[in-house]
Amino acid sequence: MIPGREYNTLRINVFNKTNEVWNVQLFKIFRYLEIKRISLLLSFNLRNPDDSIIVAFRNNGYNSRKYVWIDIPISDITRNIKIAFDGNLAGVALECNIEEWENTLREAEKNDIKLIIIWPIGHGHQYTPWKWNGTDWDISEGLEVLEYAENYVTNGGKALLAILMSHEPFWNDGNPFTTDQMKKLYSKLKKFAPHVKLYVAFGCLSCFDENPDTRIENGIADIAGIWLHCFGGMEGNIEDALERIDRDYELIEKKNLDMQLFFAIQTFGIKDTKYRMPSASEMLEFGTMVFEKNKLDGIFWYPWGNLADYTEWLKKR
Repeated sequence: MIPGREYNTLRINVFNKTNEVWNVQLFKIFRYLEIKRISLLLSFNLRNPDDSIIVAFRNNGYNSRKYVWIDIPISDITRNIKIAFDGNLAGVALECNIEEWENTLREAEKNDIKLIIIWPIGHGHQYTPWKWNGTDWDISEGLEVLEYAENYVTNGGKALLAILMSHEPFWNDGNPFTTDQMKKLYSKLKKFAPHVKLYVAFGCLSCFDENPDTRIENGIADIAGIWLHCFGGMEGNIEDALERIDRDYELIEKKNLDMQLFFAIQTFGIKDTKYRMPSASEMLEFGTMVFEKNKLDGIFWYPWGNLADYTEWLKKR
């Protein structure tokens, strides 16, 4: 029942009070920028299991590389749930270390995961290795892995889709970068990696295009990532999210931009906010709506890992 090879298996069998709802969580301890951190890999609720839960996971040593398979036995209330987080489009965060990139891409190829967006971890803008020094971009911290990515792609590597260039640049914690600054960064990265696609997580395109300082133009991204987290109503509703896809697609078409469009679907909830984790049926229904738009080049789940107040579940009754 467990897909793939070489999975570690954890059996959970402590459900001695079957009338209660149990919350099961799987954590991983890892190091990030020399700081010991704890990451929540998985959390879900269930009621009345009649035997035990099998949680199988693959782990190659990096917190961002995880595949999970859950088998919850059938009971009077709990249905048999089998969910594998091992789709073909994955985003990972890696240190600027060539060996780590080599190992990750090798594992991706081995498991036939062909599309990976790598977020290179550094001390610059939004934890990337690209730092604005006031007049220009300093990319020296990430230059080695950037050149490695170019070599990987030009030598036929198939697992790398793109490298993250910027995350929410036109917000940037209230200090937005400009279109011209983004063009400078794009040009500088392309100088060393002309064949590597650059991904920018904008959140929205049409929202910023009306501002002359943050206009959407060619030369700022190869892939634009957008979203509107609609479950709970914090940022709007489902109709608002679908409308964002329409507006941003139309903007790309109208301006004849050489830019792919990816949409991220909310799969998280945060305690004491309106953000709530969608149910499995909601994810399926909304994911189908997004897919049937036929206006996107990529769709992926967005499991925003706010550990302290994370309220994610796979199924809740």
